[in-house]
Amino acid sequence: MGAYQEIRFETQGSQTSEKTRVNAIVTRGNVSKIPDDLKKISIKTFINDLPGYSAQVLTFGFMIGFLIVIAAIVIGIFIYVLTMQKADVFGVMKAQGISSRYIANSVIVQTFLLAIIGVATGLVGTLGTSLLLPEAVPFQVNLLFFLSISILMIVIAVLGALFSVRTIVKIDPLKAIG
Repeated sequence: MGAYQEIRFETQGSQTSEKTRVNAIVTRGNVSKIPDDLKKISIKTFINDLPGYSAQVLTFGFMIGFLIVIAAIVIGIFIYVLTMQKADVFGVMKAQGISSRYIANSVIVQTFLLAIIGVATGLVGTLGTSLLLPEAVPFQVNLLFFLSISILMIVIAVLGALFSVRTIVKIDPLKAIG
């Protein structure tokens, strides 16, 4: 890096023209001879050592993380509100003799299926969009990341349903009807 800094900032001799400035020398394949005063590094290492690159990647990582947390919270609250809007229907079902356990299982299964359909639609949309993006747009398909986020969203949706099930079980059929 010392040789690079010397060339880049013209600390060798008295050369001061713009033509002598060099940022980096990038080669493809193997280089057989490298002068002792130069250092060979991989392109990945070079990119990671660029000023501000690590901070930018960290910032985007935090942004994506917060977006995932916010989306999970919104999904959980949405499922809770959606289920609670059906309180009158659940009251009528209880008045007809349908057990709270059956209603709770029904709500959880419906939420699970809804979450699976939503996650599948999101994944298809994401992968479809990635096919339409121009080559210049950096997009990476990370199956482990997609799988973990998908599972998280499904779990959060089911947790939202579980919170509403607690309330559904306590519904008094007479109050719910009227």
